[in-house]
Amino acid sequence: MENVTKAARMAEKAGVILGFETMENDFMNTVEKAMKYVALVNSPYLKIYPDSGNLTNASVNYKNDVIEDFELGRGHVVALHMKETLPGKFREIPY
Repeated sequence: MENVTKAARMAEKAGVILGFETMENDFMNTVEKAMKYVALVNSPYLKIYPDSGNLTNASVNYKNDVIEDFELGRGHVVALHMKETLPGKFREIPY
């Protein structure tokens, strides 16, 4: 948290926005989890960058609604990473 807070301060000075990407592991695979850190840092220069595939797989694992999870980031989404996935598989999905 200390380093994320420092990074947000640096981003503010540089006039850039940082975005947490939701990952493909239990640490930060939902918008809800990413928003926990955004709220703790409480900086307009720290946002979230949801990965649609990672959110979809997390919603399957946790049996929750991916749209409801995405809504938890309303006003804090800097971009959206779109990618193909299959349940339990995050990479190398043929088009």
